[in-house]
Amino acid sequence: MNVDLNIEHYNLKDILNLFNIDINFDENDLKRAKKITLMTHPDKSKLSKEYFLFYSKAYKKLYEVFTFRKKTAQSLDISYSDLITNYNQVEIKYDEKKRNKEFNEWFNNIFEDLNNDKKEEGYSEWLKGDETELSKNIRVSKTKQEKEKILQEAKKKNRELTIYNDIEETYANISVNSSSLSNKMNDYGNNELFSKNSYQDLKNAYENTLIPVTDEDYTNRKSFKNTFELEQYRKNNEVVVDDNLKNQQNKYILNRRKMEEQEATHIGWELANEVERSQKKNQEFMSKFSLLKYK
Repeated sequence: MNVDLNIEHYNLKDILNLFNIDINFDENDLKRAKKITLMTHPDKSKLSKEYFLFYSKAYKKLYEVFTFRKKTAQSLDISYSDLITNYNQVEIKYDEKKRNKEFNEWFNNIFEDLNNDKKEEGYSEWLKGDETELSKNIRVSKTKQEKEKILQEAKKKNRELTIYNDIEETYANISVNSSSLSNKMNDYGNNELFSKNSYQDLKNAYENTLIPVTDEDYTNRKSFKNTFELEQYRKNNEVVVDDNLKNQQNKYILNRRKMEEQEATHIGWELANEVERSQKKNQEFMSKFSLLKYK
């Protein structure tokens, strides 16, 4: 049996192929994957224990993905005990460490060391930068008319560059911010209907403060003299929901649901890997931390 037993060499597609299941796998597929894992036990397969350990790790990741996809992540018992255990074994008093400048420097170096593989790029350079060109132009303008002209020109420019997005469904996000895991984020913010904070991205919130709405938007829209004209227009353009349209709606909803499940599967996979990486980094940090000696 020739199998690469290093789980780190496998991505989501490889794990699915390993158990011969589809990306939209259900509970029955998960049971079959568990059965395959149990069949690799040394007592049953006569293979070395490394095979069973490998399949166990692969199944564990599948299970975590399935749990996440079913939106039960909030029931997971996320414990931070790894960060606080065994402190009594460290031969350093907390007050001494807190006051020691060398410890702060050491901590910063270790923190950067353990986070040098982070994929996402932050906005540190942007935060250090100067004000935007629009803010600068408004600040140096001398009259109210000049400021208004600058604003209208900026709105018109933004309006011409605005990307039109088709209708998007609004649904409640699961208990974690998945955008940080899937690396996919919309242009304007989150899609939570009752969210008090409409932005997820700091830079976007500051750079998109000007809503590109001008008088042109009002003049170009269809207008009505009275409510009767409006009612007649709506009646004439009313869409009749027949069987064909209903079938199209049901097909769209079904396809959309499959796409959401696939997206949740990918996010769950990233979550499982992120948890695994965090645990390794915590262990590495604690091992370095326990070796510190201070007078």
